Amino acid sequence: MHHILQSCALRASACLTLTSALLACGNGGAPDADAYDSAFEDVGACLAKAAASPCDTLTEPMVRAALPGAATTQLDRSQTKGSSGFDCHYSWTSGRKTTIGQGQFQMEVDATDTVTLSNVRSLADTRNPLASFRGMHRTPDAAQKANAIKRSDAAIDEKVDDGSLEQRHEQMGKDFARSLINRIEWEPVDGLGDGAAWGGIGRFKTLDVLVGTTQFSVLADVASDEAPRRDASIAVARALLAACD
Repeated sequence: MHHILQSCALRASACLTLTSALLACGNGGAPDADAYDSAFEDVGACLAKAAASPCDTLTEPMVRAALPGAATTQLDRSQTKGSSGFDCHYSWTSGRKTTIGQGQFQMEVDATDTVTLSNVRSLADTRNPLASFRGMHRTPDAAQKANAIKRSDAAIDEKVDDGSLEQRHEQMGKDFARSLINRIEWEPVDGLGDGAAWGGIGRFKTLDVLVGTTQFSVLADVASDEAPRRDASIAVARALLAACD
C-alpha cells in the first residue's frame, strides 16, 4: 500500500510539474486573419460568471439530467480554488471499480464518479480567441514535445534543488513526465460552441469548450474507458450551453 501511495504522489507531482512545460506545446501559429465573429457571445458572458461561483452554473439538477447514472443517487458537491477561479465538483458512488498502482503494486478499489467544471477563463485579451483556442488544443509535433521535455526536466531539477522532491525520485519523475508528454493529444469536437476539443494526457483528458471569449473545461469521470468519459463530458457541456442560451 505504501508503494502505491508513493507512486500516486510522485505521479501527481510530475503532472503539476508538466503544466508550464505543456503550455509551450499548444502555443504558436499565426492568428487567423479574419476577425472573430462568435454566435455565442451572450452564452459566453453567462458562463464567464462560473469563474466566481461555478456550482451556481453547473447545478445538481443539470448533472442528474445530463448523466443517467447520477439520476437517483446522492450527489456530494464541493467548490475549490482553481487556477482560473473556482472549480465545481459533484461526486457519487456508482458501484464501479478501478485499479490503482502499477506492476505488482496494484489494487482494486471502489471508484467515485465525478463531474468537474473548471478552468473558466477569458480569452478576450487575445487577438483572435478562436485561433488561440485552436493553437492551444492541437497535438504537439516532435519539436514541441522535445521543448516541453526540456522544460519539464528543468522544472523537476528545481524541485530537487529546493527539496520539494527527493533526489532518488528525480529520474522516475522525469521518465514519467516524458511518457506523459509523448502521449499528449487533442481531437476537435464538432457542433459544440465556437470551438471544442477533447484531449490532454491519458486519464487526464478533458473537454475544453470556447463560447464567445470564454473558455471552460468539463470532465465527467464516470467510466474506466475513454469513450464514455468523452461522451458524458460532452453531454454536461451541452447542458451548460443550453442553460445559458
